[in-house]
Amino acid sequence: MSLTQDKETPSLLINAPGIYRHVLLLIIYAVLCAACTKSPSMPLSVGANNWIGYQPLYIARELGYLDNKSIKLVELNSSTDIMQELRAGQLHAAALTMDETLTMLEEGLDLQVIMVIDISAGGDALVAKPGYEQIKDLTGKSIAVEYTAVGAVLLEAALNSANMALADIETVPCEFYQHIDCYSSADAVVTFEPNKTKLVERGGIVLFDSSSIIGRIIDVLVVRTEVMPIYAPVIEELVDGYFEGLQAFTLNTPQVYPILQDRTGLTKEELELSYKGILMPARSRNIELFKSNELQEQTLSLLDIMLERELLKKPVDITTLFNSDYVAG
Repeated sequence: MSLTQDKETPSLLINAPGIYRHVLLLIIYAVLCAACTKSPSMPLSVGANNWIGYQPLYIARELGYLDNKSIKLVELNSSTDIMQELRAGQLHAAALTMDETLTMLEEGLDLQVIMVIDISAGGDALVAKPGYEQIKDLTGKSIAVEYTAVGAVLLEAALNSANMALADIETVPCEFYQHIDCYSSADAVVTFEPNKTKLVERGGIVLFDSSSIIGRIIDVLVVRTEVMPIYAPVIEELVDGYFEGLQAFTLNTPQVYPILQDRTGLTKEELELSYKGILMPARSRNIELFKSNELQEQTLSLLDIMLERELLKKPVDITTLFNSDYVAG
């Protein structure tokens, strides 16, 4: 084509009659939108372990409140495994404690907290074998603990309450699914429900629990920031489904107990005892936590503790950490 022909080639858009011009604009807009909008090519993968506070997620799945085609719950043995899968990019979202979330931020992961799942109020504990009546009795003894921030936070608080330091004990690495076995081989174990109740049933002595540090161990639902534009409707479905599962749990819906018993191995009485150790905020309370400064203040306080105890090497920025869009509905 010659240079002259290029200059004289009419523009369809410019020369088209008014009504056709509008049609062409709509077509062009539609094509551009289709090209720019991405839809998920795989289900939203959500990592969690068997902590009792996370059970509404599994209740929601079992009762059909979550679409298995769009949301995949990935159950892992421990928080350590969840964090490893997040680092590897194998999870889009996860249930984590707030201190674990801060650890992920320090490592460079871009996450947003979209919901508070629970606040530990006794559900995490230092459980010792019979014969140990106070924390001081564990001086020079072995304490099994998962090498994550939450285990460290509870152990540090327990030791501080007895004016002790880590140097006064021997720590033994132990992941969540090993807590029962570790209790057999160590003098004490830092654990959480449902294992706490199981160990107490075996004669274990609770020397310290999270009721003394309410607000320091908070479980949240986090999502990788980069996937949020693509999965926004699915994330909304996840949050809605969670709260439906929580409501079914709160109302003691008949189908819920068999699900919990199968997943935790606890009797109804043991489950009731276990759940006394955590606070599970409903949607309305979640909205309050996000709208007020309460959640941010608790997180900043936790951040200070982690820096002081060298659980974090440097401060992290939490100014864009909290996203209330999904709990607001």
